[in-house]
Amino acid sequence: MKKRSLIYIIAAFLLLFSTFSLSAEALGSPTWGYSLDLPENFVLTNRDGNSRYLFQHSILPVDLQIALYTKEEFSKTKKVAEHIFSQLKMKQKSIPFHWQNKDAILSLVEFNAPTKKEKKKKVGWVLAIELPNDKGYLAMLTYTDAERAKECDSFMISSLDTIFTDVNSYFTPGPVTTAFFPNKNENAKEINYEFAGKKLNFKIYKTDAEANKSVIDREFEVLTLYINRDSVFDAWKRFYRVIFRDAWSRIQPFSLAIQMNFPELMDDEGINRKKAADLVLKFVQNFKYLRDRKGSDFTNLPQAVLAKEGDCDARSLLMVLMLKQMNIDSILLISPNKHHSVAAVDCINQDENKEFFESSDESYFPHMNKYYKMAETTTHTDLGIIDDRLKGDTEWFAVDFYINNSVQK
Repeated sequence: MKKRSLIYIIAAFLLLFSTFSLSAEALGSPTWGYSLDLPENFVLTNRDGNSRYLFQHSILPVDLQIALYTKEEFSKTKKVAEHIFSQLKMKQKSIPFHWQNKDAILSLVEFNAPTKKEKKKKVGWVLAIELPNDKGYLAMLTYTDAERAKECDSFMISSLDTIFTDVNSYFTPGPVTTAFFPNKNENAKEINYEFAGKKLNFKIYKTDAEANKSVIDREFEVLTLYINRDSVFDAWKRFYRVIFRDAWSRIQPFSLAIQMNFPELMDDEGINRKKAADLVLKFVQNFKYLRDRKGSDFTNLPQAVLAKEGDCDARSLLMVLMLKQMNIDSILLISPNKHHSVAAVDCINQDENKEFFESSDESYFPHMNKYYKMAETTTHTDLGIIDDRLKGDTEWFAVDFYINNSVQK
């Protein structure tokens, strides 16, 4: 993966969030406190110290510039954006908004870039955000040739939307999605819901399903760029990571309602991983099977919950997300050959020896020095039981997410 080669100038860093730990998939600067999960095949082509970077994509004609400014240079996010507009004499349409309790601006821009022969019209986006802890401001400019703008738009937006500025931003929608789909208190909707024989009550925003669908459709368009390329599997993993990140806060009220209404999931050591996994698995197994082959073929997760419908991808990703919100380590498994996905759960005694797992009737997937019990979400089978045709480590690749649950023993 080409972005791995950038580690020498973009340090991977580890952060802690309660009993969660963040993985190092996202690369960034510990000095400024931000990180990125850029689409595959971006190459760093120029830099100036640790405050100016130019990335260029090796497949699409898209450039991405990153600039960082101190509080001494500018007093407001708006001033940063205006500085960029004036430097390149941009035409712009801007959306001011709040992200991570800080001022932010997203702007659709047009400008002329000088070339050796003539000025060439460019179209793109500017994102300016304030960094936490008074570290300053981050501005991102991504652009392409005007005649390629429509083709590259989803890709450019995806590049801006997968920025992280603090631990909490790993669990909330990205800044671009937030600008397009702002959550307002008057849009909160009370949900009365039946789950495993109990009545639950929780709130979601009316825009949650629409926003998550927008992210899915956008990221699917990005993913198709990598078909038949060496980086397709890394791009595929990123596809699920981005959806997972966007859906986290949208699904969390539902997961919390389950934990509050099912005290029987708790034991002396905390939440019982096996009981919780069984409960969530039976829940998604009862969904109506639904596919939409016209687009991404992926039911957005708020809709999956509310309508109790979805295919294997949506069910399995939803199960992984819900279990992680219960602090239960889970991964998503994808089988390209079988066109199938399942969840896999760390709910077993890892002290058991390898021979036990290999001789068991249940299916386990070895990953990162653990054995995860596989969970088939589309048929009514017990945790660990999957079709014989789906068995075998080589059939699957694992998708990790930005957080790794650290369950207290």
